Amino acid sequence: IVNSANNSLLFVRDDGRVGIGTNAPTEKLHIVGGSVAIEKTDATDSQVQFKNDTSWYAMGIDASDTNQFKINMGQNIGDNPGFILNTGGDVTIDGNLTVKSDGTNSGPLRVQYLPGSKNGYYATYAP
Repeated sequence: IVNSANNSLLFVRDDGRVGIGTNAPTEKLHIVGGSVAIEKTDATDSQVQFKNDTSWYAMGIDASDTNQFKINMGQNIGDNPGFILNTGGDVTIDGNLTVKSDGTNSGPLRVQYLPGSKNGYYATYAP
């Protein structure tokens, strides 16, 4: 599909690769000069799914859970979320957050509650 200025808007190769803004797509979907928007107009989940040989992963907005943004293991958003960003900006991570230095694992970041401290402080440290 080309526009009136003969610019390629949408191109489908014989091998099934699709180009938007390019007539030489190098991936199954190749977009040049733009961004992607996914908008839902009803109260259902909005997600992108990924699959390797055996496992599904998903990221998106979980409409059934106060529209939290989640990244998780599982085919559907909300299945085993490992990362949650809620609408107030709070982040929940289910697992270790690893600190790296020059590409080398230094160890997991740890948070420890300090009982008896003023206002209940927490200490953050990495080995």
